[in-house]
Formats: sequence, C-alpha cells, structure tokens
Amino acid sequence: MKSLLKLLWILLLFSCQEEDVVKRQINDQGVVIATPYLWKKPLHEKDVISNGYIMLPVYYNGNILIPTTNGTVHDNIHKFTLVDAVNGKTVWDWDDQFGPKIYNMYIDDCIQYKNLFIYQSGSKSYCINLNDGCILKEATTPNSRY
Repeated sequence: MKSLLKLLWILLLFSCQEEDVVKRQINDQGVVIATPYLWKKPLHEKDVISNGYIMLPVYYNGNILIPTTNGTVHDNIHKFTLVDAVNGKTVWDWDDQFGPKIYNMYIDDCIQYKNLFIYQSGSKSYCINLNDGCILKEATTPNSRY
C-alpha cells in the first residue's frame, strides 16, 4: 500500500507541471498585453549562471546577438550567440576571449558598424565579424590595472 501511495504521489508531482504556453491576452481597454512566443532558447548550456548583457541591441541580417554561457558555476564560460530572429536557431557562437574565459559579458559601450561588432572589456578590445563570428582584431591596453 505504501509503495502504491508513493507511486501516486510521484505521478501527481509530474502531472502538475504547468506547460509554458502564453496565449494572446487583451486587457479591458483592448490593449494586447501578452502574445505567444515565436520561439524559446536557453541562455545556458550547462549551469544557470549570469550571462551578462549588451546595453544596445545588436541586429545583423535579421539576427540578434545575445550573451550566453557554456559552463558551470566553476568554469563560468561566457560567449556571444547570434540567433536567427525568425526561428531561434543558432547562427554562430563566439567565445574566443583572450585571457581567462571567466570575464562577464557586461557590455556597456559597443559599436556596430555594418558587419562589425566592436567592444571593450577592461583592458581588452575586440572586433567581431557578425557574418561568421570570427574575430578580426583583438588588443590589450598595456599597463592596465584590469
């Protein structure tokens, strides 16, 4: 009897998971306040850790650049992922940071010029080709305290 109750309890727990479906919602004034997802994409391939941010949106050829992670709380590997805005598929990943791979991707100042994404993090500067995610130039400021 106890094993039957345990089995029922486990089945109840798994059956009570709420499905993550957002339906179109309109408030009393007729304003749309929610719409269904076009797609969803995990920002973390392993552990959930801070993935960072880019202060300004970076769009290129109908794709959007987002900071993601491919690590654990111990190795904390940050990267950029260019995502197709229509279907949510990854176009490319970039994690070619020089030096330790543990730097957070908190990008306050950046420039996008055509297919180039340029940003600086501490003493390190990067220029990434948005076509393929290859680094075109990287530099370190000498005598920096970072």
